[in-house]
Amino acid sequence: MGLCYSWEGDHAHALAALTQYLKIDPSINAYDSLGDVLMLAGEYDKAEEMKNKAAAEAEKTGSSLYYVKRSLVFLDILRGRDRAAQQRLNLLLDQNFRDPVERARFLAVQSYFYFRLGELAPALQACEQGLLLVNDELSSDAPRDELVWLKGLIELARKNLPGAQTALSQLRRMLDASSINDRNYKPAYKHYIHLLASIKTAEGKNEEAIQAIKDLIYVKEKLGYWSTLYDYAFIMDSIGQLYENLSSAQEAEQSYRDALAYNTKFAVAHFHLAQLLLKSGRNQEARDEFVRFRTLWATADADTPELVSAGQLLKTLSNAK
Repeated sequence: MGLCYSWEGDHAHALAALTQYLKIDPSINAYDSLGDVLMLAGEYDKAEEMKNKAAAEAEKTGSSLYYVKRSLVFLDILRGRDRAAQQRLNLLLDQNFRDPVERARFLAVQSYFYFRLGELAPALQACEQGLLLVNDELSSDAPRDELVWLKGLIELARKNLPGAQTALSQLRRMLDASSINDRNYKPAYKHYIHLLASIKTAEGKNEEAIQAIKDLIYVKEKLGYWSTLYDYAFIMDSIGQLYENLSSAQEAEQSYRDALAYNTKFAVAHFHLAQLLLKSGRNQEARDEFVRFRTLWATADADTPELVSAGQLLKTLSNAK
């Protein structure tokens, strides 16, 4: 119930339900689930506290709990703490894994980490290493769907459209093999639709891109999922960037605001909204959003690209006075 509330964006009821669950059963799962809804609500420090408690309980029983460890990396990324995220990833990937699927899950996070920073060669390398470990082409289970999606996005960023289209075809086959759609939902569906929208945008096929975006928004209450960075706020922020590429500024702004309505502390949506407002000549609103972004990332690495850019643009706005 708590997770369902969380995916709908009703964070107050989600937290109430999971807090009650923890009172009834102070277990690994209760701490982890409470950490999930706190993460989706943007309460990242509290989420880290719960995830660490879940990890401590797991340590006592010898449990692996890869999803707790992945979440801790995501929490660093969400707060702009890239060095901490990289250190966690290096430690995790230096382990001896009995289960290759578990290693692939961490390689998927590493791939996204490098992709986010624009380091496409190591992002692609991590992705391909992961895919070698989960090579059932028709499996729609994590992390294969996530890895194929990421590979498509990376290839698109590398201007390799055929490579991106190959990834899209692989995702399509996964959906067909398990009859996955907007009603028979698995995360592979959102990955497919998001990559489809991204490819159509890159191709300049605006109508098809917009239709794919609408299909993605249609399943908005299914985007939350658990122990993942790729939730409603993430997807709506991504849609905002797609709309910008489609020269649809009004729709882009609404998408960023929708992301922030779901999670007011999703910092990069503030950053992207600020950039859009600045382009539109709405300087005071842009300044306010840049300030909100920098406040949220007060503990981020000083050289994080968005933080550096926000500082430069705020300086430009101040000089313009």
